[in-house]
Amino acid sequence: MDRNDRAMLAMIARGLKGLLLEEHRQGDALGTLLKTIGRRTLSFRTERTFGQELHLKARRHPHKIFVDFGPERWTYAEMDARSGKLARALQEALPANGCVGIMGKNSPEWLDGFFATQKAGLTCVPINTGLKSEGLAYVLENSGVDLLLVDSDLVETVRPLRSKLPRLKHIICIERQSAAPPDTLGYEHFVTRAQGVIEGGIEPDPKAACLLMYTSGTTGHPKAVVYRYGSSQAKLMRLLAHMTLSHDDVYFTCLPLFHANALMVTTLLSLYAGARVVFSDRFSATHFWNEVRASGATVFNSIGSMISILMKQPPTSLDRTHKVTRMISAACPKEQWAPFQERFGVQLIETYGAVDGGGIATFNLGYGPPGSVGKPIPGTRYMLIGEDGNDVGIGRPGELAHYLGWKIDLSVEFHRNPEASREKCRDGWVYTGDLMTRDRNGYLTFVGRKTDSMRVRGENVSAFEIESAANRRPAVLESAAFGVASDLGEQDVMLVVVPAPGGTVDPAKLRAELAREIPKHALPRYIRVVESIPKTGTHRVIKQPLQEEGITPDTWDWGKVSTSKSHASSVAA
Repeated sequence: MDRNDRAMLAMIARGLKGLLLEEHRQGDALGTLLKTIGRRTLSFRTERTFGQELHLKARRHPHKIFVDFGPERWTYAEMDARSGKLARALQEALPANGCVGIMGKNSPEWLDGFFATQKAGLTCVPINTGLKSEGLAYVLENSGVDLLLVDSDLVETVRPLRSKLPRLKHIICIERQSAAPPDTLGYEHFVTRAQGVIEGGIEPDPKAACLLMYTSGTTGHPKAVVYRYGSSQAKLMRLLAHMTLSHDDVYFTCLPLFHANALMVTTLLSLYAGARVVFSDRFSATHFWNEVRASGATVFNSIGSMISILMKQPPTSLDRTHKVTRMISAACPKEQWAPFQERFGVQLIETYGAVDGGGIATFNLGYGPPGSVGKPIPGTRYMLIGEDGNDVGIGRPGELAHYLGWKIDLSVEFHRNPEASREKCRDGWVYTGDLMTRDRNGYLTFVGRKTDSMRVRGENVSAFEIESAANRRPAVLESAAFGVASDLGEQDVMLVVVPAPGGTVDPAKLRAELAREIPKHALPRYIRVVESIPKTGTHRVIKQPLQEEGITPDTWDWGKVSTSKSHASSVAA
Protein backbone atom coordinates (compact mmCIF):
# COMPACT_ATOMS: atom_id res chain seq x y z
CA MET A 1 0.00 0.00 0.00
CA ASP A 2 1.56 3.30 -1.09
CA ARG A 3 0.93 6.86 0.09
CA ASN A 4 -1.92 7.46 -2.37
CA ASP A 5 -3.68 4.29 -1.15
CA ARG A 6 -3.38 5.40 2.47
CA ALA A 7 -4.61 8.90 1.63
CA MET A 8 -7.57 7.48 -0.30
CA LEU A 9 -8.53 5.18 2.58
CA ALA A 10 -8.33 8.13 4.98
CA MET A 11 -10.56 10.16 2.64
CA ILE A 12 -13.08 7.31 2.41
CA ALA A 13 -13.08 6.95 6.21
CA ARG A 14 -13.76 10.70 6.51
CA GLY A 15 -16.61 10.34 4.03
CA LEU A 16 -18.17 7.40 5.86
CA LYS A 17 -17.89 9.21 9.19
CA GLY A 18 -19.64 12.25 7.74
CA LEU A 19 -22.35 10.06 6.25
CA LEU A 20 -23.00 8.20 9.49
CA LEU A 21 -23.16 11.43 11.50
CA GLU A 22 -25.59 12.88 9.01
CA GLU A 23 -27.82 9.80 9.20
CA HIS A 24 -27.66 9.89 12.99
CA ARG A 25 -28.68 13.58 13.11
CA GLN A 26 -31.57 12.81 10.79
CA GLY A 27 -32.75 9.96 12.99
CA ASP A 28 -32.34 7.34 10.28
CA ALA A 29 -30.82 3.95 10.87
CA LEU A 30 -27.06 4.16 11.04
CA GLY A 31 -26.81 1.64 8.26
CA THR A 32 -26.53 -2.05 7.67
CA LEU A 33 -23.36 -3.65 6.45
CA LEU A 34 -24.28 -6.02 3.65
CA LYS A 35 -21.68 -8.62 2.84
CA THR A 36 -21.05 -10.40 -0.41
CA ILE A 37 -18.12 -12.48 -1.49
CA GLY A 38 -15.09 -10.22 -1.27
CA ARG A 39 -17.15 -6.99 -1.28
CA ARG A 40 -18.91 -4.76 1.24
CA THR A 41 -21.24 -1.82 0.82
CA LEU A 42 -23.04 0.54 3.16
CA SER A 43 -26.82 0.53 2.70
CA PHE A 44 -29.19 3.09 4.25
CA ARG A 45 -32.87 2.60 4.97
CA THR A 46 -33.99 5.71 3.11
CA GLU A 47 -33.06 7.37 -0.16
CA ARG A 48 -33.97 11.04 -0.16
CA THR A 49 -34.70 12.75 -3.45
CA PHE A 50 -32.66 15.82 -4.38
CA GLY A 51 -35.69 17.97 -3.55
CA GLN A 52 -36.07 16.37 -0.14
CA GLU A 53 -32.36 16.90 0.50
CA LEU A 54 -32.69 20.63 -0.20
CA HIS A 55 -35.63 20.85 2.22
CA LEU A 56 -33.65 18.98 4.88
CA LYS A 57 -30.67 21.33 4.54
CA ALA A 58 -33.01 24.36 4.60
CA ARG A 59 -34.39 23.22 7.95
CA ARG A 60 -30.94 22.47 9.30
CA HIS A 61 -29.28 25.80 8.43
CA PRO A 62 -31.86 28.09 6.82
CA HIS A 63 -29.81 31.29 6.81
CA LYS A 64 -26.64 29.91 5.24
CA ILE A 65 -25.88 30.98 1.67
CA PHE A 66 -26.34 28.06 -0.72
CA VAL A 67 -25.95 29.61 -4.19
CA ASP A 68 -24.13 32.78 -5.25
CA PHE A 69 -24.68 34.29 -8.70
CA GLY A 70 -22.56 37.40 -8.31
CA PRO A 71 -24.86 40.14 -7.01
CA GLU A 72 -27.59 37.60 -6.18
CA ARG A 73 -27.20 35.27 -3.21
CA TRP A 74 -29.79 32.85 -1.96
CA THR A 75 -29.88 30.93 1.30
CA TYR A 76 -30.83 27.29 1.61
CA ALA A 77 -34.24 28.34 2.97
CA GLU A 78 -34.83 30.79 0.13
CA MET A 79 -33.93 28.25 -2.55
CA ASP A 80 -36.19 25.72 -0.83
CA ALA A 81 -39.13 28.15 -0.82
CA ARG A 82 -38.58 29.28 -4.42
CA SER A 83 -38.40 25.76 -5.80
CA GLY A 84 -41.36 24.64 -3.67
CA LYS A 85 -43.61 27.25 -5.25
CA LEU A 86 -42.50 26.33 -8.78
CA ALA A 87 -42.93 22.63 -7.94
CA ARG A 88 -46.61 23.20 -7.18
CA ALA A 89 -47.05 25.12 -10.47
CA LEU A 90 -45.42 22.31 -12.43
CA GLN A 91 -47.48 19.67 -10.64
CA GLU A 92 -50.70 21.49 -11.54
CA ALA A 93 -49.70 21.96 -15.18
CA LEU A 94 -48.35 18.48 -15.96
CA PRO A 95 -49.35 14.82 -15.66
CA ALA A 96 -47.80 12.64 -12.97
CA ASN A 97 -45.10 11.39 -15.34
CA GLY A 98 -44.44 14.82 -16.86
CA CYS A 99 -41.10 15.85 -18.31
CA VAL A 100 -39.55 19.32 -17.90
CA GLY A 101 -36.70 20.67 -20.01
CA ILE A 102 -34.45 23.49 -18.77
CA MET A 103 -32.55 25.49 -21.38
CA GLY A 104 -30.80 28.60 -20.14
CA LYS A 105 -27.68 30.20 -18.75
CA ASN A 106 -26.58 29.63 -15.15
CA SER A 107 -29.15 31.35 -12.94
CA PRO A 108 -31.15 30.90 -9.71
CA GLU A 109 -34.20 30.17 -11.89
CA TRP A 110 -32.35 27.28 -13.56
CA LEU A 111 -31.82 25.70 -10.15
CA ASP A 112 -35.42 26.50 -9.16
CA GLY A 113 -36.50 24.42 -12.13
CA PHE A 114 -34.25 21.50 -11.26
CA PHE A 115 -35.20 21.24 -7.58
CA ALA A 116 -38.88 21.86 -8.41
CA THR A 117 -38.98 18.83 -10.70
CA GLN A 118 -37.42 16.70 -7.97
CA LYS A 119 -40.00 17.88 -5.42
CA ALA A 120 -42.90 17.25 -7.80
CA GLY A 121 -41.70 13.79 -8.86
CA LEU A 122 -41.19 14.87 -12.50
CA THR A 123 -38.38 14.18 -14.96
CA CYS A 124 -35.80 16.94 -15.47
CA VAL A 125 -33.93 17.31 -18.77
CA PRO A 126 -31.00 19.77 -18.75
CA ILE A 127 -30.56 21.02 -22.34
CA ASN A 128 -27.38 22.31 -23.96
CA THR A 129 -27.92 25.99 -24.83
CA GLY A 130 -25.80 25.56 -27.95
CA LEU A 131 -28.24 23.13 -29.56
CA LYS A 132 -30.15 24.35 -32.60
CA SER A 133 -32.41 23.09 -35.37
CA GLU A 134 -32.48 19.31 -35.78
CA GLY A 135 -30.11 18.71 -32.87
CA LEU A 136 -32.40 20.54 -30.46
CA ALA A 137 -35.51 18.98 -31.97
CA TYR A 138 -34.01 15.53 -31.45
CA VAL A 139 -33.37 16.10 -27.72
CA LEU A 140 -36.83 17.61 -27.13
CA GLU A 141 -38.57 14.78 -28.99
CA ASN A 142 -36.39 11.95 -27.69
CA SER A 143 -36.82 13.01 -24.07
CA GLY A 144 -40.54 13.76 -24.42
CA VAL A 145 -40.43 17.25 -22.90
CA ASP A 146 -43.94 18.51 -21.96
CA LEU A 147 -42.86 21.87 -20.58
CA LEU A 148 -39.76 23.91 -21.36
CA LEU A 149 -38.18 26.50 -19.05
CA VAL A 150 -36.08 28.62 -21.40
CA ASP A 151 -34.21 31.93 -21.52
CA SER A 152 -36.13 34.54 -23.51
CA ASP A 153 -33.27 35.01 -25.99
CA LEU A 154 -33.47 31.30 -26.87
CA VAL A 155 -37.21 31.21 -27.53
CA GLU A 156 -36.70 31.93 -31.23
CA THR A 157 -34.45 28.86 -31.43
CA VAL A 158 -37.32 26.71 -30.18
CA ARG A 159 -40.28 28.35 -31.92
CA PRO A 160 -39.67 26.93 -35.46
CA LEU A 161 -39.58 23.39 -34.02
CA ARG A 162 -42.96 23.38 -32.27
CA SER A 163 -44.84 21.82 -35.18
CA LYS A 164 -42.56 18.78 -34.87
CA LEU A 165 -43.09 18.50 -31.12
CA PRO A 166 -46.75 17.73 -30.38
CA ARG A 167 -45.96 16.82 -26.77
CA LEU A 168 -44.42 20.24 -25.96
CA LYS A 169 -47.43 22.09 -24.51
CA HIS A 170 -45.87 24.88 -22.45
CA ILE A 171 -42.93 27.27 -22.93
CA ILE A 172 -42.07 29.32 -19.85
CA CYS A 173 -39.53 32.17 -20.03
CA ILE A 174 -37.15 31.49 -17.20
CA GLU A 175 -36.09 35.07 -16.35
CA ARG A 176 -38.28 36.65 -13.70
CA GLN A 177 -38.02 40.21 -15.01
CA SER A 178 -38.28 39.62 -18.76
CA ALA A 179 -41.48 40.19 -20.72
CA ALA A 180 -42.61 36.89 -22.18
CA PRO A 181 -42.41 36.63 -26.00
CA PRO A 182 -45.59 35.65 -27.90
CA ASP A 183 -46.90 32.11 -27.35
CA THR A 184 -45.02 31.79 -24.07
CA LEU A 185 -45.73 32.42 -20.39
CA GLY A 186 -43.68 34.59 -18.08
CA TYR A 187 -42.07 32.90 -15.09
CA GLU A 188 -43.79 35.05 -12.47
CA HIS A 189 -47.20 34.67 -14.09
CA PHE A 190 -46.80 30.90 -14.26
CA VAL A 191 -45.66 30.54 -10.64
CA THR A 192 -48.24 32.89 -9.09
CA ARG A 193 -51.07 30.77 -10.51
CA ALA A 194 -50.03 27.88 -8.25
CA GLN A 195 -52.13 26.98 -5.25
CA GLY A 196 -49.68 26.71 -2.36
CA VAL A 197 -46.22 25.12 -2.32
CA ILE A 198 -44.59 21.71 -2.19
CA GLU A 199 -42.13 21.76 0.67
CA GLY A 200 -40.21 18.54 1.17
CA GLY A 201 -41.54 16.93 -1.98
CA ILE A 202 -43.86 14.08 -2.79
CA GLU A 203 -42.86 10.44 -2.45
CA PRO A 204 -42.26 9.56 -6.12
CA ASP A 205 -42.44 6.20 -7.81
CA PRO A 206 -38.93 4.74 -7.32
CA LYS A 207 -38.98 3.49 -10.93
CA ALA A 208 -39.82 6.93 -12.37
CA ALA A 209 -37.04 8.84 -14.11
CA CYS A 210 -35.88 11.87 -12.12
CA LEU A 211 -33.19 13.04 -14.55
CA LEU A 212 -32.09 12.54 -18.15
CA MET A 213 -28.49 13.64 -18.71
CA TYR A 214 -27.56 13.85 -22.39
CA THR A 215 -24.01 13.16 -23.47
CA SER A 216 -22.18 15.90 -25.38
CA GLY A 217 -22.98 14.36 -28.73
CA THR A 218 -19.87 15.64 -30.52
CA THR A 219 -20.52 12.98 -33.18
CA GLY A 220 -24.04 11.91 -34.07
CA HIS A 221 -27.07 12.29 -31.81
CA PRO A 222 -26.43 12.41 -28.05
CA LYS A 223 -27.70 9.67 -25.76
CA ALA A 224 -29.50 10.32 -22.49
CA VAL A 225 -28.40 8.52 -19.33
CA VAL A 226 -31.42 7.74 -17.13
CA TYR A 227 -31.39 8.42 -13.39
CA ARG A 228 -34.41 7.07 -11.49
CA TYR A 229 -35.79 8.21 -8.15
CA GLY A 230 -35.02 4.85 -6.59
CA SER A 231 -31.54 4.57 -8.14
CA SER A 232 -30.23 8.10 -8.62
CA GLN A 233 -26.74 7.32 -7.21
CA ALA A 234 -27.57 9.70 -4.35
CA LYS A 235 -25.86 7.41 -1.82
CA LEU A 236 -22.64 7.51 -3.85
CA MET A 237 -22.82 11.29 -4.21
CA ARG A 238 -23.42 11.72 -0.49
CA LEU A 239 -20.31 9.66 0.21
CA LEU A 240 -18.21 11.60 -2.32
CA ALA A 241 -19.46 14.89 -0.85
CA HIS A 242 -18.23 14.01 2.62
CA MET A 243 -14.99 12.64 1.18
CA THR A 244 -14.07 15.80 -0.75
CA LEU A 245 -15.87 18.77 0.85
CA SER A 246 -16.73 20.33 4.18
CA HIS A 247 -19.57 22.67 5.15
CA ASP A 248 -17.08 25.59 5.21
CA ASP A 249 -16.10 25.18 1.55
CA VAL A 250 -16.97 27.63 -1.21
CA TYR A 251 -17.12 25.79 -4.53
CA PHE A 252 -16.60 27.87 -7.69
CA THR A 253 -17.70 26.78 -11.15
CA CYS A 254 -17.74 28.49 -14.54
CA LEU A 255 -19.22 25.46 -16.26
CA PRO A 256 -22.87 25.31 -17.42
CA LEU A 257 -25.53 23.73 -15.27
CA PHE A 258 -26.75 21.58 -18.17
CA HIS A 259 -23.53 19.58 -17.74
CA ALA A 260 -23.05 16.97 -15.01
CA ASN A 261 -19.87 18.63 -13.75
CA ALA A 262 -21.62 21.81 -12.63
CA LEU A 263 -24.95 20.23 -11.68
CA MET A 264 -23.85 17.03 -9.98
CA VAL A 265 -20.16 17.29 -9.07
CA THR A 266 -20.40 20.91 -7.93
CA THR A 267 -23.98 21.76 -6.95
CA LEU A 268 -25.30 18.46 -5.59
CA LEU A 269 -22.08 17.55 -3.79
CA SER A 270 -22.11 21.01 -2.20
CA LEU A 271 -25.74 20.47 -1.19
CA TYR A 272 -24.90 17.18 0.53
CA ALA A 273 -21.93 18.78 2.30
CA GLY A 274 -23.89 21.89 3.29
CA ALA A 275 -21.39 24.06 1.41
CA ARG A 276 -21.80 27.15 -0.79
CA VAL A 277 -21.65 27.28 -4.60
CA VAL A 278 -20.52 30.30 -6.63
CA PHE A 279 -21.49 30.40 -10.31
CA SER A 280 -19.97 32.26 -13.22
CA ASP A 281 -21.53 32.53 -16.69
CA ARG A 282 -18.62 31.09 -18.64
CA PHE A 283 -14.91 30.29 -18.62
CA SER A 284 -12.72 33.28 -19.43
CA ALA A 285 -8.96 32.79 -19.16
CA THR A 286 -8.33 36.51 -18.60
CA HIS A 287 -11.00 36.91 -15.89
CA PHE A 288 -10.94 33.48 -14.26
CA TRP A 289 -8.68 34.20 -11.29
CA ASN A 290 -10.28 37.60 -10.66
CA GLU A 291 -13.65 35.84 -10.36
CA VAL A 292 -12.17 33.17 -8.10
CA ARG A 293 -10.62 35.82 -5.82
CA ALA A 294 -13.84 37.83 -5.64
CA SER A 295 -15.89 34.73 -4.83
CA GLY A 296 -13.76 33.66 -1.87
CA ALA A 297 -13.67 30.16 -3.36
CA THR A 298 -11.75 27.43 -1.55
CA VAL A 299 -12.14 24.80 -4.27
CA PHE A 300 -12.93 24.63 -7.99
CA ASN A 301 -12.78 22.03 -10.72
CA SER A 302 -11.26 21.93 -14.17
CA ILE A 303 -11.97 19.89 -17.28
CA GLY A 304 -10.54 19.62 -20.77
CA SER A 305 -8.11 22.31 -21.83
CA MET A 306 -8.76 24.79 -19.01
CA ILE A 307 -5.43 24.16 -17.26
CA SER A 308 -3.40 24.50 -20.46
CA ILE A 309 -5.16 27.76 -21.33
CA LEU A 310 -4.68 29.19 -17.82
CA MET A 311 -1.00 28.28 -17.83
CA LYS A 312 -0.48 30.14 -21.11
CA GLN A 313 -1.71 33.40 -19.59
CA PRO A 314 1.09 35.82 -18.53
CA PRO A 315 2.15 35.32 -14.88
CA THR A 316 1.20 38.10 -12.47
CA SER A 317 1.93 39.01 -8.87
CA LEU A 318 -1.67 38.05 -8.01
CA ASP A 319 -1.37 34.41 -9.07
CA ARG A 320 -1.32 33.17 -5.45
CA THR A 321 -3.63 35.78 -3.91
CA HIS A 322 -6.75 33.66 -3.44
CA LYS A 323 -8.27 31.27 -0.90
CA VAL A 324 -8.30 28.14 -3.07
CA THR A 325 -6.63 25.18 -1.35
CA ARG A 326 -7.33 22.47 -3.93
CA MET A 327 -8.49 21.97 -7.46
CA ILE A 328 -10.32 18.87 -8.69
CA SER A 329 -9.07 18.18 -12.19
CA ALA A 330 -9.83 15.94 -15.15
CA ALA A 331 -7.22 15.46 -17.88
CA CYS A 332 -4.48 17.72 -16.52
CA PRO A 333 -1.44 17.43 -18.85
CA LYS A 334 1.31 15.67 -16.91
CA GLU A 335 3.97 18.28 -17.72
CA GLN A 336 1.75 21.06 -16.30
CA TRP A 337 0.81 19.33 -13.05
CA ALA A 338 3.73 20.52 -10.90
CA PRO A 339 4.09 23.96 -12.59
CA PHE A 340 0.37 24.67 -12.05
CA GLN A 341 0.56 23.79 -8.36
CA GLU A 342 3.70 25.85 -7.91
CA ARG A 343 2.46 28.90 -9.81
CA PHE A 344 -1.00 29.13 -8.22
CA GLY A 345 -0.30 27.52 -4.84
CA VAL A 346 -3.05 24.90 -4.97
CA GLN A 347 -3.19 21.14 -4.47
CA LEU A 348 -4.25 19.36 -7.64
CA ILE A 349 -6.44 16.27 -7.26
CA GLU A 350 -6.81 14.34 -10.51
CA THR A 351 -9.98 12.30 -10.88
CA TYR A 352 -11.89 10.24 -13.40
CA GLY A 353 -15.62 9.66 -13.65
CA ALA A 354 -18.36 9.82 -16.27
CA VAL A 355 -22.13 10.29 -16.47
CA ASP A 356 -22.34 6.96 -18.27
CA GLY A 357 -19.60 5.32 -16.21
CA GLY A 358 -21.82 3.33 -13.86
CA GLY A 359 -20.41 4.94 -10.72
CA ILE A 360 -16.70 4.17 -11.13
CA ALA A 361 -14.38 6.85 -9.74
CA THR A 362 -10.59 7.12 -9.51
CA PHE A 363 -8.37 9.48 -7.54
CA ASN A 364 -4.78 10.64 -7.77
CA LEU A 365 -4.37 12.67 -4.60
CA GLY A 366 -1.00 14.00 -5.63
CA TYR A 367 1.07 10.96 -4.72
CA GLY A 368 0.73 9.06 -7.97
CA PRO A 369 2.58 9.78 -11.23
CA PRO A 370 1.72 13.20 -12.75
CA GLY A 371 -0.78 12.72 -15.55
CA SER A 372 -2.28 9.60 -13.99
CA VAL A 373 -5.95 9.57 -12.99
CA GLY A 374 -4.93 7.47 -10.00
CA LYS A 375 -6.58 4.29 -8.82
CA PRO A 376 -10.20 3.20 -8.44
CA ILE A 377 -11.79 3.26 -5.01
CA PRO A 378 -10.65 0.14 -3.09
CA GLY A 379 -12.88 -2.84 -3.74
CA THR A 380 -13.58 -1.89 -7.37
CA ARG A 381 -13.22 -4.86 -9.70
CA TYR A 382 -12.05 -3.71 -13.12
CA MET A 383 -10.10 -4.68 -16.24
CA LEU A 384 -8.45 -2.94 -19.18
CA ILE A 385 -9.85 -4.96 -22.06
CA GLY A 386 -8.09 -5.47 -25.38
CA GLU A 387 -9.52 -6.47 -28.74
CA ASP A 388 -9.36 -10.13 -27.73
CA GLY A 389 -11.64 -9.52 -24.75
CA ASN A 390 -8.90 -10.12 -22.17
CA ASP A 391 -7.05 -7.78 -19.83
CA VAL A 392 -4.12 -6.15 -21.67
CA GLY A 393 -1.74 -6.22 -18.70
CA ILE A 394 0.88 -3.60 -17.88
CA GLY A 395 1.65 -0.64 -20.13
CA ARG A 396 -0.74 -1.44 -22.99
CA PRO A 397 -3.95 0.52 -23.71
CA GLY A 398 -7.27 -1.19 -23.10
CA GLU A 399 -10.88 -0.19 -22.56
CA LEU A 400 -11.70 0.41 -18.90
CA ALA A 401 -14.53 -1.86 -17.76
CA HIS A 402 -15.71 -2.50 -14.21
CA TYR A 403 -17.89 -5.15 -12.67
CA LEU A 404 -21.23 -4.23 -11.11
CA GLY A 405 -22.73 -7.67 -10.70
CA TRP A 406 -25.58 -7.34 -8.22
CA LYS A 407 -25.36 -3.52 -7.94
CA ILE A 408 -28.28 -2.94 -10.30
CA ASP A 409 -28.86 0.66 -9.15
CA LEU A 410 -25.51 1.68 -10.66
CA SER A 411 -25.99 0.09 -14.08
CA VAL A 412 -26.16 2.42 -17.07
CA GLU A 413 -29.44 2.85 -18.93
CA PHE A 414 -29.86 4.98 -22.06
CA HIS A 415 -33.29 6.52 -22.59
CA ARG A 416 -35.28 4.87 -25.39
CA ASN A 417 -32.15 3.11 -26.61
CA PRO A 418 -32.11 -0.50 -25.34
CA GLU A 419 -29.49 -1.55 -27.90
CA ALA A 420 -26.99 1.02 -26.60
CA SER A 421 -27.85 0.01 -23.01
CA ARG A 422 -27.13 -3.64 -23.77
CA GLU A 423 -23.86 -2.71 -25.47
CA LYS A 424 -22.84 -0.59 -22.48
CA CYS A 425 -23.60 -3.19 -19.81
CA ARG A 426 -22.83 -6.82 -20.62
CA ASP A 427 -22.68 -9.77 -18.23
CA GLY A 428 -22.52 -7.52 -15.19
CA TRP A 429 -19.71 -5.34 -16.62
CA VAL A 430 -19.91 -1.66 -17.60
CA TYR A 431 -17.76 -0.76 -20.60
CA THR A 432 -16.73 2.89 -20.28
CA GLY A 433 -15.48 3.46 -23.83
CA ASP A 434 -12.33 5.06 -22.40
CA LEU A 435 -8.88 3.69 -23.14
CA MET A 436 -6.41 3.53 -20.24
CA THR A 437 -2.99 2.13 -19.48
CA ARG A 438 -1.91 0.71 -16.09
CA ASP A 439 1.57 0.81 -14.59
CA ARG A 440 3.13 -1.78 -12.27
CA ASN A 441 1.78 0.01 -9.20
CA GLY A 442 -1.78 0.03 -10.46
CA TYR A 443 -1.99 3.68 -11.52
CA LEU A 444 -4.21 4.36 -14.53
CA THR A 445 -3.51 6.90 -17.27
CA PHE A 446 -6.15 8.09 -19.71
CA VAL A 447 -5.19 7.44 -23.35
CA GLY A 448 -8.31 8.58 -25.19
CA ARG A 449 -11.84 7.69 -26.19
CA LYS A 450 -12.16 4.34 -27.91
CA THR A 451 -14.15 6.04 -30.66
CA ASP A 452 -11.68 8.94 -31.04
CA SER A 453 -8.91 7.18 -32.89
CA MET A 454 -7.65 6.77 -36.44
CA ARG A 455 -6.42 3.84 -38.47
CA VAL A 456 -3.15 4.85 -40.11
CA ARG A 457 -0.97 2.37 -42.03
CA GLY A 458 -2.35 -0.56 -40.07
CA GLU A 459 -1.91 1.14 -36.68
CA ASN A 460 -4.49 2.60 -34.28
CA VAL A 461 -3.59 6.23 -33.54
CA SER A 462 -5.01 8.08 -30.52
CA ALA A 463 -6.21 11.63 -31.22
CA PHE A 464 -5.60 12.41 -27.54
CA GLU A 465 -1.91 11.50 -27.88
CA ILE A 466 -1.42 13.86 -30.83
CA GLU A 467 -3.40 16.70 -29.24
CA SER A 468 -1.51 16.39 -25.95
CA ALA A 469 1.84 16.62 -27.74
CA ALA A 470 0.67 19.60 -29.81
CA ASN A 471 -0.75 21.45 -26.80
CA ARG A 472 2.60 21.17 -25.01
CA ARG A 473 4.10 23.53 -27.59
CA PRO A 474 4.22 27.12 -26.28
CA ALA A 475 2.97 28.42 -29.64
CA VAL A 476 -0.22 26.28 -29.50
CA LEU A 477 -3.22 27.24 -27.37
CA GLU A 478 -5.32 24.18 -28.24
CA SER A 479 -5.79 21.63 -31.00
CA ALA A 480 -7.99 18.94 -32.52
CA ALA A 481 -6.76 15.82 -34.34
CA PHE A 482 -8.86 13.56 -36.55
CA GLY A 483 -8.60 11.28 -39.56
CA VAL A 484 -9.23 12.18 -43.20
CA ALA A 485 -9.36 9.85 -46.18
CA SER A 486 -5.93 8.77 -47.44
CA ASP A 487 -4.81 8.23 -51.04
CA LEU A 488 -3.37 4.92 -49.83
CA GLY A 489 -6.53 3.74 -48.10
CA GLU A 490 -7.36 3.97 -44.38
CA GLN A 491 -6.68 7.49 -43.06
CA ASP A 492 -4.17 10.31 -42.78
CA VAL A 493 -3.92 12.46 -39.67
CA MET A 494 -5.14 16.06 -39.79
CA LEU A 495 -4.37 18.51 -36.99
CA VAL A 496 -6.19 21.81 -36.48
CA VAL A 497 -4.45 24.24 -34.12
CA VAL A 498 -5.22 27.58 -32.49
CA PRO A 499 -2.13 29.78 -31.83
CA ALA A 500 -1.43 30.99 -28.29
CA PRO A 501 -2.40 34.65 -27.67
CA GLY A 502 -0.13 36.96 -29.64
CA GLY A 503 1.70 34.07 -31.29
CA THR A 504 1.88 32.26 -34.60
CA VAL A 505 2.23 28.61 -35.60
CA ASP A 506 4.57 27.42 -38.35
CA PRO A 507 3.12 24.06 -39.48
CA ALA A 508 6.47 22.70 -40.72
CA LYS A 509 8.19 23.59 -37.45
CA LEU A 510 5.31 22.16 -35.40
CA ARG A 511 5.45 18.84 -37.25
CA ALA A 512 9.22 18.65 -36.75
CA GLU A 513 8.76 19.19 -33.01
CA LEU A 514 6.02 16.56 -32.83
CA ALA A 515 8.35 14.09 -34.56
CA ARG A 516 10.50 14.11 -31.40
CA GLU A 517 7.58 12.92 -29.23
CA ILE A 518 5.17 10.73 -31.20
CA PRO A 519 5.64 7.79 -33.60
CA LYS A 520 6.20 8.50 -37.27
CA HIS A 521 2.92 6.89 -38.33
CA ALA A 522 1.01 9.23 -35.94
CA LEU A 523 2.49 12.45 -37.31
CA PRO A 524 -0.06 14.71 -39.01
CA ARG A 525 0.10 14.97 -42.77
CA TYR A 526 -2.22 17.98 -42.73
CA ILE A 527 -2.00 20.97 -40.37
CA ARG A 528 -4.47 23.85 -40.42
CA VAL A 529 -4.13 27.02 -38.31
CA VAL A 530 -7.41 28.64 -37.25
CA GLU A 531 -8.54 31.42 -34.90
CA SER A 532 -10.87 29.20 -32.88
CA ILE A 533 -12.16 25.63 -32.61
CA PRO A 534 -15.87 24.83 -32.15
CA LYS A 535 -16.70 23.57 -28.65
CA THR A 536 -19.53 22.41 -26.50
CA GLY A 537 -20.62 24.48 -23.52
CA THR A 538 -18.32 22.32 -21.41
CA HIS A 539 -15.21 23.19 -23.45
CA ARG A 540 -15.01 19.89 -25.29
CA VAL A 541 -13.93 20.19 -28.89
CA ILE A 542 -16.60 19.42 -31.50
CA LYS A 543 -14.72 17.75 -34.33
CA GLN A 544 -17.60 17.07 -36.69
CA PRO A 545 -17.65 20.59 -38.29
CA LEU A 546 -13.87 20.44 -38.77
CA GLN A 547 -14.12 17.00 -40.33
CA GLU A 548 -16.86 18.19 -42.65
CA GLU A 549 -14.72 21.14 -43.79
CA GLY A 550 -11.88 18.69 -44.38
CA ILE A 551 -8.76 19.76 -46.26
CA THR A 552 -9.32 23.46 -46.92
CA PRO A 553 -7.22 25.68 -49.25
CA ASP A 554 -5.35 27.09 -46.25
CA THR A 555 -4.34 23.61 -44.98
CA TRP A 556 -0.62 22.82 -44.97
CA ASP A 557 0.18 19.44 -46.57
CA TRP A 558 3.31 17.53 -45.56
CA GLY A 559 2.78 15.23 -48.54
CA LYS A 560 3.41 18.08 -50.97
CA VAL A 561 6.42 19.29 -48.99
CA SER A 562 8.01 15.84 -48.85
CA THR A 563 7.31 15.24 -52.56
CA SER A 564 8.92 18.56 -53.40
CA LYS A 565 11.97 17.72 -51.30
CA SER A 566 12.30 14.31 -52.95
CA HIS A 567 12.06 15.90 -56.39
CA ALA A 568 14.68 18.51 -55.50
CA SER A 569 17.03 15.81 -54.21
CA SER A 570 16.68 13.75 -57.40
CA VAL A 571 17.36 16.79 -59.58
CA ALA A 572 20.45 17.67 -57.54
CA ALA A 573 21.69 14.10 -57.86
